[in-house]
Amino acid sequence: MTAANSTTTSLRRRTVLATAVAAIWLAGAANAYADPVDLTVVDRATGQPLRIWRHDGRLFVAGRPGARYSLRVANHTDGRVLVVMSVDGVNILSGETAGYDQRGYVFDAHESYDVSGWRKSDSVVAAFTFAALPQSYAARTGRPADVGVIGMAVFNERASVPDPVDESDQESSRAL
Repeated sequence: MTAANSTTTSLRRRTVLATAVAAIWLAGAANAYADPVDLTVVDRATGQPLRIWRHDGRLFVAGRPGARYSLRVANHTDGRVLVVMSVDGVNILSGETAGYDQRGYVFDAHESYDVSGWRKSDSVVAAFTFAALPQSYAARTGRPADVGVIGMAVFNERASVPDPVDESDQESSRAL
């Protein structure tokens, strides 16, 4: 192997290994379910979860360039949650640069779902694919800063407050 090929191979490996699962509350969720929501990166060809490595307080998965993957989200709470997700720093529903105040998926209590790609419309999804930095969607749209990062923000549904009861309405309904 030449020095140029070695550098290219090393860079490719680092690019693939840099695919980080950046949701901090996911640590230890695989068995304990102490966290409200669990995120698993799944190889779409095999249906198997990808192994997670920990390094310096961060979580990493390794994928083969060109391989498709999905994000399996499991809600472990007794209530509904809103999950705003991003891949490569881009919101997977809107295509906007990721932010907390954006659209996301609503998961019912104890619901699990595999998100297989970028939502293009109600019926079209573009698959998540491991790619080198220059081929990533974020880099091609001028936003390469977070390539390799999978982000997730989880919001619990607010409990609804019942409307105050008008006592005059109660009296008239009792009279009927």
